[in-house]
Parts: sequence; C-alpha cells; structure tokens
Amino acid sequence: MEFKQWLEDVDQQVQDLIAKFSNMYPVAGPIVDGNVVREQIPNMGSISASLDDYEILPKVRVFPIYDFAGCSSYRYSSGLRKCKELIEQIKYNKELNPLIIVEEKNGPYVLEGSHRMSACVDLGLKEVPALIVLDIDSLLENVNEYNDPRKGMKSRWSVGYKKSIDCSHPKGFSQKNYCNRKKRGGKYKS
Repeated sequence: MEFKQWLEDVDQQVQDLIAKFSNMYPVAGPIVDGNVVREQIPNMGSISASLDDYEILPKVRVFPIYDFAGCSSYRYSSGLRKCKELIEQIKYNKELNPLIIVEEKNGPYVLEGSHRMSACVDLGLKEVPALIVLDIDSLLENVNEYNDPRKGMKSRWSVGYKKSIDCSHPKGFSQKNYCNRKKRGGKYKS
C-alpha cells in the first residue's frame, strides 16, 4: 500500500472514531448531574505532554461514572485530604471543572481530575463534565500495525524503565496510570 493511500485510510479511520465517540458522549449543557459546569479546564498541557497522536472531541461532554474508585482509594493522607476537601467544595458550590478523560483501546482513564472523579463517586454522582481525548495511537494500533510506516519509532518510556516501575508503590501520577492500565491488561509499545 502506498503511503498516500495509507494516510487517507488512517484519516478516514480517525474521522470514524471521532464520530463514534461523539455519539457515545453527548455535549454537556450548563448543568451536569445537578452541578454547574465551569468553563475552565485545568491542566490542558497534560494532553500534549502525555500523548503523541490524539484528537480532542469538540466541546465538553457528559461522561458517565462507572468503575472508578472513591476517596478511600488514596493511600496517602495528602490525596485523601484533597479528595475530601473537593467533596465539601462540590457540595457547597455545586460547580465542577471538567475532567480530562482519555479514550484508548483498553477503555477510558482520567488524565486530569482524578481527585474530582473520586469526590464525585463518593457524592454519588452518575455523570461528570469532561473533555474527551482520543488516543489515536492506541485506538488504531491493532488496525494499522501491519503497514504503519512509523513502525520502529520508540515509545517515550524504555522497556528497562517500564520494568523498573514498582506497581505496588507507583511514584507519581504517570506511573500510577501506567500500573492501572497494566492491571486492566493494557499492552504497551516497547
């Protein structure tokens, strides 16, 4: 397959993914699950710092809460304290900054807003406002693996570094995310 044709095929697949996830997550109104949706989306820089090839769905979306842990999942007192403070703030203000959720081949994960997500779980909310980011590399990995002209590109983390991560005590948000996806059966490029 020629590169130009491959590029057109990939572009069509990306457009199909955008349509699929746009239908899956409706555009949020000014209120989601009883809380006012704030306009500010904190830590947008995390997207480009974490993902190489991605698409952001237009507008803030409604993301259903399922299979996420509440505040009790935080092992350290600082995380637990921040989570409980957010519970009180959300109860009092009835406002939420949108989270940043990444959709990848193994399902969605919280890129930014994990404390907010945990607080919302503990508050019994069913939905949260979120910016949905599609990890194109992950979502198209299986489809284009056989003829990807970028084959041979190195992942951001070396195999040695990945093996050095102690998932029983991950250091920082990125390692915690890596370990959580690994537990769900995620495969990572080496």
